[in-house]
Amino acid sequence: MMMAKEAWHAVTSTTIEHCWNHTEIQPDSSYSLTSTVNSGPHNDPVAWKIVHEFASSEMSLPEAETRLEHHLTDRYADTDWRPALKAIMDAEGDIDAALNAIRIPARPKTLTQVTSLETELMDSIDELKSRNRIFGKPPTVEELLDPVEEREVGGHDYEFPGGDKDIVEEV
Repeated sequence: MMMAKEAWHAVTSTTIEHCWNHTEIQPDSSYSLTSTVNSGPHNDPVAWKIVHEFASSEMSLPEAETRLEHHLTDRYADTDWRPALKAIMDAEGDIDAALNAIRIPARPKTLTQVTSLETELMDSIDELKSRNRIFGKPPTVEELLDPVEEREVGGHDYEFPGGDKDIVEEV
């Protein structure tokens, strides 16, 4: 599983764009995946929801950082989020000032095909629910695409919690 994860992270946006172009299923051949979709952490609406919650609640800075790290996993970089978190801290409890200080980017334009696929997927989920094949609350699209069961659990041989110091001692 770790090799698959490493392989997936080695895939570049150019490779993905080439694959999409090769399938010829885009509505326009001039479509560019890399120019339209930015998969960076700042385009993650759940991450911004965490930042918004930090700005408008009693959540502590360490808790906000931990939740961002947990959600974004290897895409989390403190330097990406430090300006927004600092702006909230500088507002010193003034929720309106904190919310005005952070700029939540607009979600990237959703492609027609993505919307259609999401609708079709959720219709299938509803059908399974009506046939008693799903018990309890049906999963959301996000839960289906990023199931908790598949997130990395535990450490591995290459993880050093103490950072560089532990690595130097190990070597």
